[in-house]
Amino acid sequence: HLAMLSRQGMRDDLVRTATPADAKGLIVSAIRDPNPVLYFEHKHLYRRIKAEVPDERYATPFGKARVHREGDDVSVITWGAMVHTADEAAQQLDADGVSVEIIDLRTLIPWDKQAVLESVAKTSKALVLHEDTHTGGFGAEIAATVAEEAFEDLDAPVRRIAAPDTPVPFSPPLEKAHLPQVEDVSEPARHHRKPPPGRAPDGLPWSVARAIEGRRRLHGYGCRSFLPHIEEIPVGIAEPETAARRILWGVYFG
Repeated sequence: HLAMLSRQGMRDDLVRTATPADAKGLIVSAIRDPNPVLYFEHKHLYRRIKAEVPDERYATPFGKARVHREGDDVSVITWGAMVHTADEAAQQLDADGVSVEIIDLRTLIPWDKQAVLESVAKTSKALVLHEDTHTGGFGAEIAATVAEEAFEDLDAPVRRIAAPDTPVPFSPPLEKAHLPQVEDVSEPARHHRKPPPGRAPDGLPWSVARAIEGRRRLHGYGCRSFLPHIEEIPVGIAEPETAARRILWGVYFG
């Protein structure tokens, strides 16, 4: 479907289903749409995912994402079969105290940018999961949009979980090694546990400490080297967490 994503000047809808209910609702929308529609069904979901589907005729709108699972600690943005991979990882992480929110885009053209930004504003962390290769995959578009439009909401860099930049192997064991698995999702998400109540060891609010730690991980600077700059936060004119991010990025980039 990447060839269709890069076509300019044409109005092609691109649909990626993950559930039986969406498979029916989106195919109805595809039939009704006057524009060309590319409708993809993942063969790995056949006879694997089962659910009740309403008997009546209904249409699922294009460009409207679905919250597959509510969470507070990290947002996983995905589509197709990877929705269920993310859900398996989220169930494991729930036992570790990590609350994962899963956003199923359902369509890539158009894609629901607003739903993604609202989820990132809620959790402050974003993982973009897809089966495509890391280089040139549609996840790069999502990650770039989050970085551009939700920069001050982030406590950590946006991370992409994708296949390596190699052809898909024919051998089933090699194919499994090639595609993202449950542990590929759970490992990076496990680091995004919500902090305990109170204040950090340095006496700072956790929101400020988390902002510092996120920038430290991104750039490799020592956390304590930023403590003197916290005093520069203009009290009363901005939320402490937002002001801390502005100060810290000012330290990095002047």
